[in-house]
Amino acid sequence: MVGYAQQPSEHIYSVFTSTPLFDRYNVPNRTRGTMNKKPSFESMTVDELWLLYEELSQVLSVRLTSEKRELEKRLSQLQRENKSRASESVVATSTPRERRHYPRVLPKYRNPNEPSETWSGRGKTPRWLAAALKTGHTIDEFAIRDAEANKGTSRRRGA
Repeated sequence: MVGYAQQPSEHIYSVFTSTPLFDRYNVPNRTRGTMNKKPSFESMTVDELWLLYEELSQVLSVRLTSEKRELEKRLSQLQRENKSRASESVVATSTPRERRHYPRVLPKYRNPNEPSETWSGRGKTPRWLAAALKTGHTIDEFAIRDAEANKGTSRRRGA
């Protein structure tokens, strides 16, 4: 079986012969720190090329599998760390704040042409009021009088 070169002194051996793969095909050897000449694929037979392909495929398969295992270990470690951080933050903020209750705001201005259109005076000015102000009207002309504002509501106070 083709071994994965863990130590610099180890070689990857051919499956079919006991010679190191790098020596047999004149492939660069990282373990020796030297670069041999580029392999001459043109001078190799189809059978030799096929053997080289199979051996390289096996070496790559072993290396990719081991690298995948290492990455999966690292990923699981990061996920465990992330879960522990998330659980710490959940303990600190386990109950979300409730939204503050705002009192209902009564309308202050009404469109005389369309009485259902009102405005409380908060937020963006409605189009009907902006158009009327551009034509020369004043905002006081659209104000709802206190008697009219309290007529539609029947609130108890101090109950």
